[in-house]
Amino acid sequence: AFSATISSCEKGGEWQNAPQLLSSMVQSAVEQNTITFNAAVSACEKCGKWTSALLLLHAMARCKIVSDTIAFNAAISPGDEGGEWKKALQLMSVMARSKVESDVISFSSAIRACEKSGEWEKTLELFGMMEQRKMELNTIVVSSTISAFQQDGKWELAVQLLKVMEERTLESNNIAFSAAISTCEDGGWWEKALQLLGMMARRKVELDVVTFNAAVSTCEKAGDWVKTLQLLSAMEQRGFQPDTVTFNAAISSCENGGEWEKALNLFNVMEQRRAVWNTISFSAALSACEKCYEWEKALMLFKLMGQIRVEANTITFNAAISACEKRGEWEKALRLYKMAAQNQVCTDTITCNAMISACEKGGRWEQALHMIREMAQGELELDTITLSAAITACGDGSEWVKALWLFGVMAQRGVESGTITFN
Repeated sequence: AFSATISSCEKGGEWQNAPQLLSSMVQSAVEQNTITFNAAVSACEKCGKWTSALLLLHAMARCKIVSDTIAFNAAISPGDEGGEWKKALQLMSVMARSKVESDVISFSSAIRACEKSGEWEKTLELFGMMEQRKMELNTIVVSSTISAFQQDGKWELAVQLLKVMEERTLESNNIAFSAAISTCEDGGWWEKALQLLGMMARRKVELDVVTFNAAVSTCEKAGDWVKTLQLLSAMEQRGFQPDTVTFNAAISSCENGGEWEKALNLFNVMEQRRAVWNTISFSAALSACEKCYEWEKALMLFKLMGQIRVEANTITFNAAISACEKRGEWEKALRLYKMAAQNQVCTDTITCNAMISACEKGGRWEQALHMIREMAQGELELDTITLSAAITACGDGSEWVKALWLFGVMAQRGVESGTITFN
């Protein structure tokens, strides 16, 4: 009766009742056994309650009840959702010491825990152990192992595992391919990403938005805006609706390629397609306009951010301040700089350089020197651009003593002086 009731807790998602029922068994002088504990551990596992599952496993040992594969698997499973890879591996070690056999479920859960934490070496080690034991692989195990390679760009290993899937006649899925394509992203290997898309078509694996996004992001990282837009077009031709991730990658690609008009067009298309603008969308569009001297458009975008309450970050503030600097509007640049501080947005050397250049163009040498002091106090790097702009500001203000002092600062800090500095 107790076993059935505890099992019903698992099905109903009422994990809290499972440990209480185990305690009631002791009070009712009903003997606890492996089955009742397994049901309780499984109830905690289904609700992702890692700590409670582990406590029950320890309680089994204290009560001298033998923990079996089912109990350990249930305890390892919550770890694959929370990325608790160390605890998952510890449980695998305890299983080995307790001479409890690890099965495919044990390894699958441990592999997923390592994958979610980006521990690709541990994931590969577990995969190798499965191979050594000649355990039957499944699509989940191989897909999770491939996913672990995403952060470190191990595309060669990802492709090898896709071949393993084909050799073992395992069903290839879009999760495995999307992960494999993502491994190409960091290295900008867009050719490899497109080859994998072709492989998907040959194996008749269904493409989806996530797969296309991975390929689009790879082309963006490679700085190939033409390929990025071609993929975006191919995506739409196949009837897929690009989302915010797709558009952000495409806008960033155009920004890096100096194609501000295309970047802005994509930004506007987002609204038409009901893709939500976010900070990344604005950062890329703003930077594209600012880099191509489209200052008015950059400032319009920054204003729009405030109107629709999208959070500004360092990149958006930098682009807006740089736009003001290029227009010679030092007062507006200063207001934006102060706004960044009020909004607790971190400023960097790029922010301060733009601010000092704005002061220099506005003939505000006092403000330029104030910025230099703020940078020094904030331990921000004073580079050639920073000090050259400040020296020019002092020179234009006939403050040659302060200009010479800044020359001395350059020498002390080992900052290289260029032609602009000496001019």
